[in-house]
Amino acid sequence: MEEQNNERIAKQIWEPLQRYRHFFGWLPDLNSIKVIKNGTSFYLGKLKALVLIQYVNITNSFKLTIKPDNEENEITYNSLFLDNLVPVIDANIKYGTSRYDYICHICGLTHKMAV
Repeated sequence: MEEQNNERIAKQIWEPLQRYRHFFGWLPDLNSIKVIKNGTSFYLGKLKALVLIQYVNITNSFKLTIKPDNEENEITYNSLFLDNLVPVIDANIKYGTSRYDYICHICGLTHKMAV
């Protein structure tokens, strides 16, 4: 039952990602896509990072974690709505994962929402 729930959530996450016209420009490794607990994970070549997106039941929102290959600190954005996932990932690709404060600003996130 939990596995079916995880798959349902992963499909819900993938819908807006696949509809985004620049998605394949992010260089996703389609072989890396996995269903994880309450979400999905995949590798983005443009970011050179593993991306994890998980549904958080308590807040009815999503947590986005970016784990760069170069072993920089991972970045976590909390309390994102489904509509925010694409802009936040896209901003990290455009401006780099080190531009955390700027990305929070342009995506309308407070520091409580991103850690």
